[in-house]
Amino acid sequence: MGPDGHLYVGGCKTVAWAANAPFSQGLERVKFSGKIPFEVKTVRAIPDGFELTFTKPVDPKAAGDAAGYDVWQYKYQYQKKYGSPEFDHDGKKDSFTVIDVKSATVSKDGLKVRLRLDGWKAGYVTAVRGLDARSAEGEKLWHDTFYYTLNRIPRR
Repeated sequence: MGPDGHLYVGGCKTVAWAANAPFSQGLERVKFSGKIPFEVKTVRAIPDGFELTFTKPVDPKAAGDAAGYDVWQYKYQYQKKYGSPEFDHDGKKDSFTVIDVKSATVSKDGLKVRLRLDGWKAGYVTAVRGLDARSAEGEKLWHDTFYYTLNRIPRR
């Protein structure tokens, strides 16, 4: 953060990482516009699923519909060479396991949604997509998918 309150971001293009940039280096100033996008602000694993906190209150009907969320899990193979395909719960390569969303419960203030999941496992990347989630004003999520590395499921 600069003394002027702006965020400064620097970067360089290397041989190892592909980039579509006109210069091999750069420094950018990011200035807050004052508009807060409708986003998932935080995610917390709980014993039976996830608690999502949003930047703005949600539409309780849209965000409270379990069918409006897609959840799936996959893991990577640890190996000497770089990279790995995705593996599902059964170890099938280039695959993922669909997780059942049992319920979506909206908090009274509309800022949180509790997703109750069935069939999820620790040790997997868990992807959650909320295509139908809307703010109380009808805004779509700016980013409709997030990924959570679930190292362990909290105890009750």
